Amino acid sequence: MLNEKISIVIKMESREESNDYDLTFGLTDDELTERFVQAVRLAIERDKIMGIPVTRVDADGKIYLEHPDGRIEYLPPSEKHE
Repeated sequence: MLNEKISIVIKMESREESNDYDLTFGLTDDELTERFVQAVRLAIERDKIMGIPVTRVDADGKIYLEHPDGRIEYLPPSEKHE
């Protein structure tokens, strides 16, 4: 059940009939930001409970995996593709 994809269809009004406030379902920027932060926090907690490492970036921009047991594993830098 966790691997199922969920599709949400949202009917958008034409731009003439709507405004930016309508596109955010009546939420302010601060409310949207708070919901986003909470969604990310919950996703990280879910992954920890399921034993899935969480990908993070340190202050120097290096990417690492934080394992549920607290262990940190830095990933090798990837090559840039042109």
